[in-house]
Amino acid sequence: MDKISFDSPIMKKLGDQVTIKSSLLRPYYSWYKELKERLSDDSEVLEDLPSKFDPENAKANYYLVTMDIGYEGLKQEELLKIWYQEALRAVKAKNLGHVVDIFKVTAERLVHIIFNLPNAGALDKLMLNVPLSKEIGDRVKTDIKVVIPYEQFLSMLQG
Repeated sequence: MDKISFDSPIMKKLGDQVTIKSSLLRPYYSWYKELKERLSDDSEVLEDLPSKFDPENAKANYYLVTMDIGYEGLKQEELLKIWYQEALRAVKAKNLGHVVDIFKVTAERLVHIIFNLPNAGALDKLMLNVPLSKEIGDRVKTDIKVVIPYEQFLSMLQG
C-alpha cells in the first residue's frame, strides 16, 4: 500500500492534498529499509532489535506519541529525504532502548511511537530535536499520551 500511495503519479504531484485512511500498521523498520532503498543510501543497514516493552518494570515511563506528518508546500521527494533521516534516528533510538517500538500506518503519513523515557521533560527535549520537528515541525501534528501497562493498572486496582 505504501509503495502505491507514494509512487502513483497523482500522489507524487498532489500527495500533500490527498487524505488516505488505513488501519494497517507496519513495523517502522520496514519503512526505514524502504526509504533507504528508495533514496539509494548504500550505507550499512541498521539492525532491528526486538521491542523493549517491559510491563513488569514499575519505574518505566511509557509515552505513546502519534505523529501526523503533513508536507504542504514540499515536493514528495523532499519529504521522503527528511523522513528517512527521522527513520534512521528512530531505529537507532529503538536500538538504544529509548524507543520501545514504532509503527507506521500503511498508506498514511501517520506514525505511532512508544517511548520509555525518565520523564516528560526528556520526551519534550527529544521531540524538539527529531528531524521531522526541526525541518517541518509546522506541518507535523503530534499527540502524546502517557501509557500505563495493563499489568501495572491491574496491580493498582488490586492494591
